[in-house]
Amino acid sequence: MHLNELYTILKENFENSALFKDLKLISNNYNNFFLDPFKKGSIEETVKYYECLGSPKVTCGIITYNEEKNIKRCLKSIEEEFDEIIIVDGGSIDKTQFLVNKYFPKIKLYIEPWENNFSLQRNKVIQYCCSDWIFFVDADNYMKNSEKKQVKRIAKVISFLNIQGVISPYIIEHDNSYSIETRKMFRKEDGIKFFGKVHEEPLYKWKSSPQNIVANFNLFHDGYKHKKQHEKTVRNLKLVKEMMKEEKENPKWNYFYARALCFLDQDKEVIKASLLQGLKLFDRWEDKRYYPHLIYYLCKISYETNDYTNLKKYIVMLDNCTNSLCSDVDYFNTLILLTSIQYKLKSLNDILAENNNKYSSEDYFSFTNHAHDHINVLRFQIELMLGEYENALSIIEKVKTKKAKEDMQNEIIVLNKDLTQYIKKTDTFYLGAKNEIQENNS
Repeated sequence: MHLNELYTILKENFENSALFKDLKLISNNYNNFFLDPFKKGSIEETVKYYECLGSPKVTCGIITYNEEKNIKRCLKSIEEEFDEIIIVDGGSIDKTQFLVNKYFPKIKLYIEPWENNFSLQRNKVIQYCCSDWIFFVDADNYMKNSEKKQVKRIAKVISFLNIQGVISPYIIEHDNSYSIETRKMFRKEDGIKFFGKVHEEPLYKWKSSPQNIVANFNLFHDGYKHKKQHEKTVRNLKLVKEMMKEEKENPKWNYFYARALCFLDQDKEVIKASLLQGLKLFDRWEDKRYYPHLIYYLCKISYETNDYTNLKKYIVMLDNCTNSLCSDVDYFNTLILLTSIQYKLKSLNDILAENNNKYSSEDYFSFTNHAHDHINVLRFQIELMLGEYENALSIIEKVKTKKAKEDMQNEIIVLNKDLTQYIKKTDTFYLGAKNEIQENNS
């Protein structure tokens, strides 16, 4: 039986059961695992048996280093959710340790000197953990009230159904984008450890990747607003370079190296070279999880360097490796078409502008408009399409026909009205978001 089959049966017959309510936390388009046969008899007996079971114990693990701005909000949002909370601090020189000890005395705080290795710190958390499951959060993560009382239910239903893997909640960023390959929670008994000085991953001891289980549960993150992201990217880039030397055959590091350089707006030829080297390494590397990510960046850098021949090739590769389920395929195909249209519009506009004086000579006439203002109206529309608003406004002044000029002015008035209304709505939204952030930090 597959997970979605069980979900359908329970929804039709046991919608109010604890098993169905907990199953909803892992039922989505990403998960349709094959389940082991039930050993508890019928579905009805299984539902009753589940009601009697307790929840497994879950530890929350956090690694910190100079997190005084975030740690109080993080801990305040999660302190009632776990059987224990463990913090491994890398020797913070700000108020991180003071805040933990003062406001959260039940939390277990261990000081382990930072050695430029995120996996090392996370694995120390695992060593200290005394629970069945461990759930990692970062100091710049936090839970909202709507997400409370769900982590242990997720652990319970996955344990009950004997689904193997690591659990990924949705990580919601400050800009409302989200990630689902977050790999935050797993059973301690599975022997999973973290590998990599940075961009660390929970892997089995033989370094194979556990199955990813996407949970319908949100964890919020705001640690990568632009200024912070720049600082963290520079820090991470140094560690990525070290990993490239230590694991020369692992294409993952070529991908992360190129991604960091992209964000830092570095030489695009260097970025492309790293990606192409990673592409070669993937031919003999078994774990292909980062292959689609690398192909995406090849698409991105090809577009940015106007390399449309290779872009078309990489788009096909991206479509194939994502089973035609990636919207970026349509995105890049549309960019190619849009770029072509824009080029043609600019060329046409240049021709019309060049011929404009010629149209005004006595030898030229028009059945559409004797003053040839229909040409200027057309150029006005093209400039608006191209986003060249100053050029569009300057064309209005050249129009002699009263009706044509009024129509163009009215179009600008409507555009201005729409933009003004949008800006007002945007200001209201950001004011509300700012107030929410202040409440979370208080």
